[in-house]
Amino acid sequence: MECQDYTDEQYAQALLSGCVVAGDIPTEHEPQLSSFMIKLQPSWSIERIESEIQQHLDDPERLQQMALEGFIYARRYLTAT
Repeated sequence: MECQDYTDEQYAQALLSGCVVAGDIPTEHEPQLSSFMIKLQPSWSIERIESEIQQHLDDPERLQQMALEGFIYARRYLTAT
């Protein structure tokens, strides 16, 4: 299994579980994923990462909407059924 396939599978499992994924969005998927993922950069300091995540946690309604959008996307495009 290629690394990208493994990452895609992990993202799909998280999204289908109702989670909002925070991480470095794969460039080839950024247009599709950016509206419901918390985009982080590997070069950011831990303080910047914590701040970005906290901003999302402070808005539970938006976080819930992101989770729903991610679930819908994963169900539609990342599953065989």
